[in-house]
Amino acid sequence: MPKALEAIKGLWLNKASGIILCCALVSAIGLGLLFGAFSLALASAEPVLPPGQEAPSATLSGLVRNADGPVSGATVRVQATDNMAVTDENGAFMLAGLPPAELVTITASAPGHYINWTAVVPDGITT
Repeated sequence: MPKALEAIKGLWLNKASGIILCCALVSAIGLGLLFGAFSLALASAEPVLPPGQEAPSATLSGLVRNADGPVSGATVRVQATDNMAVTDENGAFMLAGLPPAELVTITASAPGHYINWTAVVPDGITT
């Protein structure tokens, strides 16, 4: 079993009255671990699969918050894809079908906030 790799990355969205903060935990164990504001589970290496079997996908779920609390109606998107979610009244979102072991760039935006992004790679390096 590959060694679990972990990295923490923050996503800050500036606002006149505060900041939106999202954190990601990357883990190679393939479980959706909640850490801070949101989590991302990825495999550290793609296993060899029998013919006809699809590779597993990762899921990203969590909360978008600012200094005042949850941000409802924020759009959370996987950059360069159509994969997106809108936060509920508690600021919660879930993105499914993310490719494991690949660079994932997440953007978040909401009315009255600046758009920002974070990129996470499975080996723990963030950009």
